[in-house]
Amino acid sequence: MTGVVHVTSAPRTYRNPLAALRQAQVPESVGLELERARRVLESVLSDEAADTLAESLIELRVQGADAALLGAIVRRLSLLAPRLSGSGGLTAWLTAVREVAQQARHCTLAFLESSEEMLRHGSPAELLMWARLGLRHGQAQAAVTEGDATLAHFELRSRESALVVTPGGERVDLASSKARLAPLLRALFEVTPTLLPVEQGLATRRPFLSNLGLHLPEVGRALRGAQARRWYDAAATHAAAHLCHSEHKFERGGLKPIQMALVGLLEDARVEAIASRELPGLRRLWLGFHTAEPAHGNTFVVLMLRLARCLLDPGHDDPHPWVLKARRLFLEATDGGRSAETLAPTALRDMASRLGNDIGQMRLQFNSREYAVEPAYRDDNAHLWLPDNQTTPQTLASADTVPLPPERDSAPEIEQDTEEGEPTPSVRPVPVGEPHSEQPLLARVQYPEWDRLVGDYRSAWCTVLEGRPPPSDPRVLLAGIERHAALLLRLERVLRAGRLRERVRLRSQLRGDELDIDAAVRSAIDRRSHHSPGQKVHQRFDRRERDVAALVLLDSSTSTVDPVAAGGGSILDLAREAALLTTLSLTHAGDHCAVHAFCSNGRHEVRYESALGFDEALDANSIARLAGLQSRLSTRMGAALRHASTLLGAQPHRKRLLLFITDGEPHDIDIHDRRYLVEDARRAVLEAARKGIAVFCVTLDAAADEYVRAIFGNGNYRVLDRIESLPRVLPAMVLRLTC
Repeated sequence: MTGVVHVTSAPRTYRNPLAALRQAQVPESVGLELERARRVLESVLSDEAADTLAESLIELRVQGADAALLGAIVRRLSLLAPRLSGSGGLTAWLTAVREVAQQARHCTLAFLESSEEMLRHGSPAELLMWARLGLRHGQAQAAVTEGDATLAHFELRSRESALVVTPGGERVDLASSKARLAPLLRALFEVTPTLLPVEQGLATRRPFLSNLGLHLPEVGRALRGAQARRWYDAAATHAAAHLCHSEHKFERGGLKPIQMALVGLLEDARVEAIASRELPGLRRLWLGFHTAEPAHGNTFVVLMLRLARCLLDPGHDDPHPWVLKARRLFLEATDGGRSAETLAPTALRDMASRLGNDIGQMRLQFNSREYAVEPAYRDDNAHLWLPDNQTTPQTLASADTVPLPPERDSAPEIEQDTEEGEPTPSVRPVPVGEPHSEQPLLARVQYPEWDRLVGDYRSAWCTVLEGRPPPSDPRVLLAGIERHAALLLRLERVLRAGRLRERVRLRSQLRGDELDIDAAVRSAIDRRSHHSPGQKVHQRFDRRERDVAALVLLDSSTSTVDPVAAGGGSILDLAREAALLTTLSLTHAGDHCAVHAFCSNGRHEVRYESALGFDEALDANSIARLAGLQSRLSTRMGAALRHASTLLGAQPHRKRLLLFITDGEPHDIDIHDRRYLVEDARRAVLEAARKGIAVFCVTLDAAADEYVRAIFGNGNYRVLDRIESLPRVLPAMVLRLTC
């Protein structure tokens, strides 16, 4: 990138930046953040770094910036400090922050998040030019487009934002790399993970492994040409090394975040050492992304980068005592790196604990919420850990008491909040609608809940009370079956024709439709090595019998009592009828089905009702229970989705589908932040995906695109404009989803 970059003049120097912040009426929390970051800034950048930052914070405060934004600036700068250590780096970055905050304040947090990615591929001056380009481009597009072009630029979603740092060159993305990466991994590691894009709705843009396959960023952002191809090669081969050599799952136990980060770093070094010994060229590929030097500083994150380089490169020396100790321990445990596969998981965990304790004695700070595994080609290491109470429910014994909401009375009550230690007003749940006859409980289960404000799970936060709905008159549902008899007959014919069976590829066949390249190569190798060559060198396609478990989960909150214009029934009536028709269709296909419903009355009372279980027949009793579902209370999606995923995950079937039918966004009486329950539901869907469960949502809310996309992701939901079409559309849709 060329051009002249003008930045603001050098700031005034404050003898006491904290006192200057107080005098400017900057919130005390920001001053505490600056005090924590001051040692890092002054050791990595300069003695005046804290003063420079203080002046920028005061200027932004005068312009109306709140404490949350100022604190985010301080935290982000403490992480970026090693990349701003050159001449004018800090000034350029702060100038960019001030200009973005002044001209597009709603984009400031997005700019802060993207700064690290852009600085990884360019200088601070280039970052400033990129920020100014985004501001100009957003202003120019504001009059001709409806979307927020400025925000798209700073979230790295626009084409221009990726072209600024490295203009020109061939565009390389995941779509164009799949054809090269798949045979590469098969040839080097004999693994063929499904290559998937990192969905836009996810919080991470790093590679990660899941039950579905290897997730890689769809676009290499600022990377282009040969550099982008090397990045994809490095990320894919590193993940493949984990698939081949990381067979053990670690328990979190009492490990602290620092120690967990070190476990991931040491396991990365172990699998790369094994792979590099077998395939020496991989070491050269990976080393191209290790650039940490002693000049970059002595923060914990930088020390980990320096250690990662030393463990991968035997010829690189680092003088820091902690790095030397860590390298010595690793080499002693792996016979100089020659037998890394013999490093036992317990020994690796103990090594990480010892090194983490040393970091604690050195009083080095570590922000686990902001931490991302480096270098960027390495995945997030989440696959190394066994699920704990963040994803595994805690089932209460029958003797345990579950705090149920007390009966409503006239006097408000103050309840002690055990998390915060402060007494907070307790919201009294109020029964809604007609009285509901209580059925015996089948189970009481506690689940965690994601709190977006603290960025972590609240352990055992929600209580799910599983029971049965009371039976009711099933004649309305039976009439619906008769009304849609033609639809059911048509679907049954499709099933009998076998068009909905799963299409599978059969390899190594004597006869087939195509040549099996792998089998043909093996046969040629046998022939050239004077062995008897194999004759099964073809492949063909066949249809496999279905092996599906599907759970239909209905939202039975108060809003489903609203009448439907056409037909006179309620939304819940249509949902019940659609669930019954879907279950009949899947049962004819030989699938295992369940129909459940839920509603909530605060976090202590998430009502979950099982009208039809997986091991139950679809008979008059189950149809009567389905007819007995009533509209009441609120919609706490996350806890219901976690309980449904737990029940569905216990089914031993190849495909598992959770079909969620709702008429509105999540809401509950004790939550007043609209995004809180949306983020928790999104987390619950991601947890289900890690268990191999596909979650699909059908919503009857015409304005639902924004929040259902955030929860379920692109392509995993459908919005019905005509509510009355639900019974007709749903069965065929579900049969296609389970193919």
